[in-house]
Formats: sequence, structure tokens, C-alpha cells
Amino acid sequence: MKPTAVIHIGAEKTGSTSIQQFLSVNQHELRNLGFYVPTFLGKSNHRLFPFLAYSENRHDEFTIRNSYAPGSRRRKTASKSSIYNLKKLARRHAGLTWLISSEHIHSRLITTSEISAFKEVLDQHFSSFFFVFYVRKPIDLAVSLFSTAIKDGHHMEDLPSPTHPYWGYLCNYKLSLSKWQSIFTNAIFKVRIFDKSQFVSGSLIHDYCSICKIQLN
Repeated sequence: MKPTAVIHIGAEKTGSTSIQQFLSVNQHELRNLGFYVPTFLGKSNHRLFPFLAYSENRHDEFTIRNSYAPGSRRRKTASKSSIYNLKKLARRHAGLTWLISSEHIHSRLITTSEISAFKEVLDQHFSSFFFVFYVRKPIDLAVSLFSTAIKDGHHMEDLPSPTHPYWGYLCNYKLSLSKWQSIFTNAIFKVRIFDKSQFVSGSLIHDYCSICKIQLN
């Protein structure tokens, strides 16, 4: 028996941190309602999950921070250990619906091979799953990403062009979703607009819980 899962894949700058904090703070209450929040994938942001599908040469802030250099023994060991834990806990919590959240699933798994590798992980450990994906106006996303980059100390004089290989992909939801849907041909993608006026009860958390069928008191 395998568990089911609701996988919140992003996008960036659409309230992902708020959703993750909600899951982290309420993980015990959610367990009583039949949901499991897998903290072994990350205390709040389940950052380890997309890492399991990284290409061998992908190197970003996560791999740098954890000293997972491409091709290193440490990286391979971390991946194998995480897969083992996933398999073990999937069996232990097979009767619960897993709630997984990381905006880096969308922003880091951008190649066909990585998305396919991610599908293999999901198919091996879950009986069924669907994706939750929040989107906002691309120009608002670009401005927000630009602002964050400046705050983080990056020297940028102007917004990157829509043709920028990374920023352009993040802001082109049609492109990214079509790529994901071409691989997850039978999966359900629940795409929501990141706009308070569009949320259930005007609340992002209420909206997310409505999608997941979490009964809030």
C-alpha cells in the first residue's frame, strides 16, 4: 500500500512560505485529520524533494549550502539516504495523505529529464497524487524576483529580458505547465490565481485547505 499526496509545486513569489508555515505549525493537528507533513524533506520548505530529481550537474544554492558538489560521494550518499527514508516513511504512513510543498519543484526542475526523474520518484512511492500551482501576473513576479535579488546583494541594473533562460522560464507559466503536463499526462494540475479576490474566503490558507479538503475549525 502506498500513500496519496497533494504536491504544492509553486510558483515562486506566490505565498509558498505562508503555506509551508501553516503546514509546519499545524502538522500534529493535520495528522489527526488524516494528513502527513514530511518534515524529513525539510522543516517547512520541502527543499530536499526536488533535489532527488536533480540532474548530476545541477548546482545551486541548496547543493552549495550542503556541500553537494556535482558527482561527489556526499551528494550521491545524500540522495540514496533520502530515497531510503522516503520509501520507509511512505510505508509507515501509507494510510495518510501527504502534504508536500516546495516552490523549488517548479523553479529548479526545468528540464525534461529532471521532470521525468521526478515522475519516477512519485510513481515509485505514491499510489496517486495531484499538483497545486499558484500563478500571478508575470510582470509582478518579475518585479518581485528582481527586488529579492537586489536585497540578496546581486548587482542588477534592470529587469532581465523575457528571453532570459531562467527568469523567462519562471515567468512563462504556459511553457512550464505544458512541459510538466507532457510528462505527467494523467496527473491533475489545480492551477490557482494568486490574488486575494480569487481565494476562498479571501485567504490563501483557506484556499489551499479547500483544494486539499482540509476541514478548518
